[in-house]
Amino acid sequence: MNTTTILTAIAVLILLYPFIVYYQLNTLEKKIDKEWSEIEELLKEEKEKNSDEIHRRRRVYNTLVRENNHRLSSFIARLMSKKYGFKSREFFEFQGR
Repeated sequence: MNTTTILTAIAVLILLYPFIVYYQLNTLEKKIDKEWSEIEELLKEEKEKNSDEIHRRRRVYNTLVRENNHRLSSFIARLMSKKYGFKSREFFEFQGR
């Protein structure tokens, strides 16, 4: 590869990076919302019966929230979060059984 090709590739990556960050944050937000709605459904049902499932879902939800909050700590993500409304989420705590 020559220098021009390498510089062109770097420029393309720099231009695409905000779109990649947006896609990642948007995907995480959708996963978090889906997981939360499933947790709410389980909570509406009999808690005793679904306690193990609620704990499993809580772990998945909290993992997604941790990744989301970590990604939002970058400079580009902070700028995009203001423009597109991405926000940090709170962890879900559940005291079952």
